[in-house]
Amino acid sequence: MDRFIRFGLVVGVAGGALLALGSGLALVTAGGQPLSVQTTTTAFVLASALRLLGAVGMVLGITGLVALCSERGGRFLMTAYALAIGGLALNIGWIWCDLFISDTVAKLAPAVLDSATSQGTRLDTGALLAWIANATLLVLAAAVARTRTVRRSSWLTLAAAGAITLVPLPFDGPVYEVLIGVLFALAALLALTGSSVRTAVEPRAAASQVV
Repeated sequence: MDRFIRFGLVVGVAGGALLALGSGLALVTAGGQPLSVQTTTTAFVLASALRLLGAVGMVLGITGLVALCSERGGRFLMTAYALAIGGLALNIGWIWCDLFISDTVAKLAPAVLDSATSQGTRLDTGALLAWIANATLLVLAAAVARTRTVRRSSWLTLAAAGAITLVPLPFDGPVYEVLIGVLFALAALLALTGSSVRTAVEPRAAASQVV
């Protein structure tokens, strides 16, 4: 269990960093171009690939964090875990479309990508749901906090990653993803390096040695 938890948290740190890196790359290479133009560039493909790897890494990071807290967690923690994974699933699907489908849409229906014809459609609804789903990290942070397993700075940082999408900022979407990635990576790192992690894991290791 010790190895599984540490693996999940380490991958979570890397996942958050990759999400931030990919979103940052998309931001600096956009050049004010319409999305239908951006999707045909190599930079967009690379950025989307990094974002996808990052989001998958965050799934493993959340799993490692919940595994760490599971002995002191209850239904609330399990529910929060399901919500957080579901929220990431929505965003992974969106990023997968950015990577593998967007260039085809750009060639056949560029107005869809540029948000000129998708308002009021299921695509518009899906984008809104994926965006709101980021807030599930806030619920997860509250559930983790109740277990008192990780240091306060870890779950507070995780809460900030979930709450950031609810705060209106004068920036575009990629900036939010950069912030979420950085905050998530920091939250996983704090959980990984905190003394509370060793305290929670050592009894399990001792028990396995006795057996």
